[in-house]
Amino acid sequence: MKTMHALSLTAAILGLAGTASAIDPYISELFWNPGGTDQGWERIELAGDPGASLDGYWFVVMEGENVPAGSIDLLIDLSGFTFGSNGLLLIADDPANVLDPAPDPATNIVTFDFNPDIENGANTFILVKGTPTFALGQDLDVGPEPTFIGDGVLDEGTFGGVTVLDAVGWIDSASSAVDYDYANDPQIGFPNGALGKLLDTSGNAYNAQLFFRVRTEDCSGPANWAGGFLSSDTPPGPFAWDETRIFGITEAGLDPLTALPSLGVLNPCAIGSTACYPDCDLSGTLNIDDFICFQTFFAIGDPYADCDASGNLNIDDFICFQTFYAIGC
Repeated sequence: MKTMHALSLTAAILGLAGTASAIDPYISELFWNPGGTDQGWERIELAGDPGASLDGYWFVVMEGENVPAGSIDLLIDLSGFTFGSNGLLLIADDPANVLDPAPDPATNIVTFDFNPDIENGANTFILVKGTPTFALGQDLDVGPEPTFIGDGVLDEGTFGGVTVLDAVGWIDSASSAVDYDYANDPQIGFPNGALGKLLDTSGNAYNAQLFFRVRTEDCSGPANWAGGFLSSDTPPGPFAWDETRIFGITEAGLDPLTALPSLGVLNPCAIGSTACYPDCDLSGTLNIDDFICFQTFFAIGDPYADCDASGNLNIDDFICFQTFYAIGC
């Protein structure tokens, strides 16, 4: 029998009513290494409360490759930007280049021409709020002469003036022993975002192209990081995962064939498991309320309603649900 987590009907209704509690802005998706030329196709997606202002927020890209690891490669002032009505902001170096699938019309899209382009090697991506005491190009992990190779720990007091809200870092496959991921640095403090080197199914390090944040099972906020390498990566897309070089997708209960990159579109929610799929409202009893619950999830486009796992919501999902209901638990 198919196993999948069902949110409570109450949570779904609250979500529809717009009464969800406020969440801090977070990094939602990063596409820094498209196939071919990066220029014009790189994207940074942030998520937060619909319509909320990002005045006083900054997005930071920190170099991870020595020399000079710890340098500030990008320092983007987000003041004046706001989240769209769906809670997403998409930063594009050229929004005239539209990726497939296209962004949700409810997403706010702003232009920032990443100059230079975001490097494809080791980096740490950081979202902060405040007034940075560091500057673009400044090295925060200065090592001793003559190499000036740092030790992977930011120099004390260098990442100042800000509160860190989110961070994710990684080290590419070609990186040497002196390359660093700073997400877990004491001044940044996001161990769950410190991905380090990523390994394929054979245990070999690989280069990633895109990271995205899976949302929680109730779709209310950020959960684990996922992403990897794309087998189909040429813009404008659509894109597909190389299933031998991905992470975090199946761990969240998602199917790599359907949980595909979609910049400017809300990310999928994690799917847990339950022994009784048709018990949609988790009451422990199958009754008419489960049909009402299923219809609610179908109406809001929740992955739970994709009963036949086809990637599309249609009449077949109602037939599938009725079949599971008839079988019982």
